[in-house]
Amino acid sequence: TIFIPNAIDCSAFDYDLSVRERIRKELGIEGNYVIGHVGSFRYAKNHEYLLRVFAALRDISDTKSSQGNDQKDYVLLLLGEGSGMEAMKELAKELGIAKQVYFLGNRGNVSDYYQAMDYFVYPSRFEGLPGTVVEAQVSGLRCLISDSICGEVQVTELIHAMSIQEPPERWADYLINTRSYERSGHKAQMEKAGFDVKAQAEIMTRFYETGKWD
Repeated sequence: TIFIPNAIDCSAFDYDLSVRERIRKELGIEGNYVIGHVGSFRYAKNHEYLLRVFAALRDISDTKSSQGNDQKDYVLLLLGEGSGMEAMKELAKELGIAKQVYFLGNRGNVSDYYQAMDYFVYPSRFEGLPGTVVEAQVSGLRCLISDSICGEVQVTELIHAMSIQEPPERWADYLINTRSYERSGHKAQMEKAGFDVKAQAEIMTRFYETGKWD
């Protein structure tokens, strides 16, 4: 069996502090801890669970803050569009988190928004190998993903998988307990693992010319 990675242009997603600062300033979230997600608003992506995780995160943080243990102000960035977006906006209002959730739609410079995030959360109900999780790892983002996503995407130590059968509070607890880490790009590691489109193009060219895979 030959595994062909869902390759991307890794250089476009490598961590860039100047881009991070610019996007956070544009959004007015310089002082916030930013949870992020990139994906279309449809059933498979499980935005409802994501919003409930964020609501639990906010509630736990508020409790700890009142006890003097947590001073984080969390926001959630959602990039993407789809038929389920309006329902998710309504759910955000119901959960009391509408002011902390940014529905940004589709952006041509999505790579810049990975830089602005602090944690990438991806609770898909079912999924193949999502390029977004690859992109997030290149940019050095710690990622909490559903264990229904194929294991081949878990290239770096940045990835942790959990079941969406767990209550949202379990995901929220994990996010809080692992939120502190030293951010750095993982471009070289992802390229070595075969996730760079230029390297994959060379391998595929050799395969078609020689019939050999290496």
